[in-house]
Amino acid sequence: MSTHALTRLRLNNFTAFKELDIDFSPGLNVFIGGNSTGKTHLLKVLHAYCDFTVPPKFTGITVPPKRMGQKLLTVFLPSRGGFSNLVHRGTLDADVEILRGDTGHKMYITARPDLASVVEDGHSLQETPMEWAFIPTKEMLANAAGFLALYEKREVAYEEIYPDILRKALLPSLREEKIAEAFRKLLARIEQLIGGKVEVEGEEFFRRKGEWKLEFTLLAEGYRKLGLLWLLIRNGTIAKDSILFWDEPETNLNPSMMRALVGILLELQRLGVQIFLATHSYVVLKEFDLQKEESDRVRFFSLFRENEEDGVSCTMTEDVDLIDPNVILDTFVDLYDRDVERALDQGGEL
Repeated sequence: MSTHALTRLRLNNFTAFKELDIDFSPGLNVFIGGNSTGKTHLLKVLHAYCDFTVPPKFTGITVPPKRMGQKLLTVFLPSRGGFSNLVHRGTLDADVEILRGDTGHKMYITARPDLASVVEDGHSLQETPMEWAFIPTKEMLANAAGFLALYEKREVAYEEIYPDILRKALLPSLREEKIAEAFRKLLARIEQLIGGKVEVEGEEFFRRKGEWKLEFTLLAEGYRKLGLLWLLIRNGTIAKDSILFWDEPETNLNPSMMRALVGILLELQRLGVQIFLATHSYVVLKEFDLQKEESDRVRFFSLFRENEEDGVSCTMTEDVDLIDPNVILDTFVDLYDRDVERALDQGGEL
């Protein structure tokens, strides 16, 4: 187990969760569930933890240590009430605990008054900072020019996951020889999918194919998201021992490209990248089922509500066929049954 891999998450009275205790795969972790079951919340709280492990930049003056609670406010962006809005409705206190190997990070949040205190287990998390990226559902590269300057100077209603991913996308590329051969092969696969390489000029992104380049504002959004993955691999953000969070990778991506995308994600986890993704797509689930090999480390989490009072519950399995409940499959079965029923009503044959 890599010391960089996230191993466990415990939540008590945090947002939609009254009680949650889950162990992660060091490879691929897939979250499914209906709307408002907290899939994105889980990705955000883990993203906030990864950011917390990175020491503040040296500026020649004393810089106060980072606090995960501060990051939670910027990635969740509660409009009023601050931390109290992150506490499960009807309760006054919340606990968050995230484990990475033997190192734990605990945070206590109270709505009694608004404050957050962070208690660590005696280890310095910032001695081993993490490398990670969070790809949100909204694609930002086409609107990157000027966005970071605006975000830094003005109060804009954007969660910090958006400037975070732009900062990572704008990092300079690694020298070719610094990229492992296996990752160079993945770059070539993505180039085939999007029809070229990605170039950055200032804060603008382009797809280049030979002598011809096309600005991202004119490129299909699905290609832009794959182009972002290409950039993150090319600049070393996504590499061995890194973490990739991806919220609904299927968004604006034609189903015909899901096979290739899932193949790339599976290959990334084979190369030592820990992946967390949330999906509503039956095609994505089925592609994982069809493509994963026996040695692949893939775990599926189903988030659901039995009733509003008890919050969100979670089941875990490493077998797609054993996901229960499976709202994605249930929806497709219902569509099939309704289609059969209509055909029979119209006197058709099966």
